[in-house]
Amino acid sequence: MDRAAIQSLESWYEEEAVVARTAEPALPKVVELTAEETWADFSKLAWELLGISGEEFVRRWNAGEYDEIADDGEHSDIMYLAMFGYGDR
Repeated sequence: MDRAAIQSLESWYEEEAVVARTAEPALPKVVELTAEETWADFSKLAWELLGISGEEFVRRWNAGEYDEIADDGEHSDIMYLAMFGYGDR
């Protein structure tokens, strides 16, 4: 490889390195939800996953109805909903 080709590659590499160091990562926009919007999303998700309302899920969770099955692999939807933190326990 001749000297001109090497200098061309070095120049290209330096330009690419600058771009790589200065490029901003593409992050998704953060959307803050109100308490009402969060509850609505939770309730919708409870319906989609278990076919019950958010209120019914919380009632069952607090009553201990999921104690025996909450963390087995076949019922992962229960733990997913529990992580929203709406139960008293």
